[in-house]
Amino acid sequence: MKKTLKVGIIGLRFGRSVHLPSYRNNPNFEVVALCGRSQERTATAAKEEGILGAYDNINEMLENENLDIVSIATPPLHQPDIIKICAEKNIHVFFEKPLAINSNSAKEALEASSNKIKSAVNFIFPEIPVWQKTKQLISTGKIGGLRHITVNWHVETYASKQGEHPWKLSRKNGGGVLLNFVSHTLYYLDWLAGEIVDATCILDETEVDCDTRAVIHLKFKSGSTAAIVASQNAHHGLGHDIFIAGEEGSIHLNNSQADYAKSFTGTAYIRENNQSIDLNADTEKIDEADGRIYCTKKIINRLADSISDGSPPVPGLTEAYNVQTILDALIQSAKQGKAVSI
Repeated sequence: MKKTLKVGIIGLRFGRSVHLPSYRNNPNFEVVALCGRSQERTATAAKEEGILGAYDNINEMLENENLDIVSIATPPLHQPDIIKICAEKNIHVFFEKPLAINSNSAKEALEASSNKIKSAVNFIFPEIPVWQKTKQLISTGKIGGLRHITVNWHVETYASKQGEHPWKLSRKNGGGVLLNFVSHTLYYLDWLAGEIVDATCILDETEVDCDTRAVIHLKFKSGSTAAIVASQNAHHGLGHDIFIAGEEGSIHLNNSQADYAKSFTGTAYIRENNQSIDLNADTEKIDEADGRIYCTKKIINRLADSISDGSPPVPGLTEAYNVQTILDALIQSAKQGKAVSI
């Protein structure tokens, strides 16, 4: 029988709205502490949630609480340092994407934690049932060899609309469409199509130090390609749309709703017998109020399994670092105006 893992959560926004409910009512975990920037606000939140530990200092939380996992929901700028502190104390980590603001910081976190702790990163999309059916169709050759993937992702974030959460509008703190949205896309494209070896990027930086729109071309090791057009300040944006073209068929995934995870529809079109497959049929339903909670639960459960049996959790720090190197390449491409090899 696995022991119940004691968790401390850093960050009171996403940490409270998504991380905390993902751990709740799960026999693998017990959340024993919250940590935020304000002691007063953190104490209030902890009281409302029935959690005894409330801190405004990470080191104090780690010193006073016998934690197994630190769950990090801070801006990417701060995540590598927190991970390094946890690694020194042999405390496992769950963290958000992207891992850092650049690959140098990401590499420091990866090296500090190597062979010391288990880690997992919250790349949510491969956890969605309709996406898993998509992966199965590709892996079993139902649509033949991959030719091309097109991703269009256009939303207006709360930060862009209201000007709040200023770190999300600053690349030096981990904000912008590239780090906040394209990081997800790079991970799931690698998951669907394999290693990315070449990248070209154009960024529209209409805000100070913040890329709000990105146009990207990628080449995979297999020879197939992908195109991404993403924006975070599109009023009444059309959502998240993925078209996957294969030699013997294609797959279309779409989510035009506000919830990033729970509202995807999917259809596969197979050349043989002119077959159409509804990918939503007979799939597990996402009942959580926020679909990201459903995905997060799956990832943290794998982290718990990894801590118990020693298996490598996926996605973890290695996958997060790989995404970070591609993000750096995209920024380099935008500055140089040419393709960059990964």
